[in-house]
Amino acid sequence: MNKNAIVFGYTLVENENHVFDHHELLFKTKEDLQNLVSKNFKTVECFQSLSETRHNLYFFAKNN
Repeated sequence: MNKNAIVFGYTLVENENHVFDHHELLFKTKEDLQNLVSKNFKTVECFQSLSETRHNLYFFAKNN
């Protein structure tokens, strides 16, 4: 990865009513996601979107 690279990703918030078998990790809050991503990147920004059917978490991360 280039030292100036930016990583972007998203996941779903853990939901007791739905099982996500294809997800290796589940998060309850955006802070949970930020804590994980911060282990490998100096700068991390997390945010969320809510709809009637989904609660998504997003992140941007970089090392410079």
